[in-house]
Amino acid sequence: MAIDDFYTHFNDLSSVTQRVDLLWEILVKKDQRLTRRLVYLIKHPLLVENHNRFAAVVRELNQEAFIQPLFDLITETLPQEPEWIYEYLLTLEGLVNGVDKSFQLGHQQTRVLLDWIVSPERGSKSGVASKIVLQTAKNDVSKRVFIDSIQNSILPFNIRLYALQGLTQHYDLTYMPLFEQVLAQEQNYDFKRLLAEHIDNLGNSHKDTGNHQIDDRLT
Repeated sequence: MAIDDFYTHFNDLSSVTQRVDLLWEILVKKDQRLTRRLVYLIKHPLLVENHNRFAAVVRELNQEAFIQPLFDLITETLPQEPEWIYEYLLTLEGLVNGVDKSFQLGHQQTRVLLDWIVSPERGSKSGVASKIVLQTAKNDVSKRVFIDSIQNSILPFNIRLYALQGLTQHYDLTYMPLFEQVLAQEQNYDFKRLLAEHIDNLGNSHKDTGNHQIDDRLT
């Protein structure tokens, strides 16, 4: 249907009520029939010709129902990096940041994403995927990968930095002893310097929080 067809006679008396009701169902009520059909298209990306437009529609509707199908599609196809994958990654990032409920990724899909992200040959889309994991994957798989990556001095600097950020974001000061242990043994100057700064910042942040709590009790 061309857009002109929709607007033809839009304001005619016989059409106004019908068109307003249609818009209400789609835009306000967010008719689940539309959601189900869009989920089907997410699961079958080869049916979509313009992935940029389709991803924009999914982002605009901002439904939690789209999150798991997007994760399913992305973790199945990410290693091959199809040409449309970046738009879907961006869409997923927007959804997990925008829905009201917190979404936590399962172990198997966490493993797929992290194996791709921390691989030395990882693809150019890894930055967005990394943010998604930090937002949705606080579990035993991510914890193990982050711990192993921080301790593995052979890995590239940026992967170890990401692992450091992941453990800190998910667990705050819990792994401070691990950070200090790695610092004592670390041979890479750049990572050793960054890790020392990170430990200092964590300690100072904790002290500041404690001082604020004391101040709050006194007021």
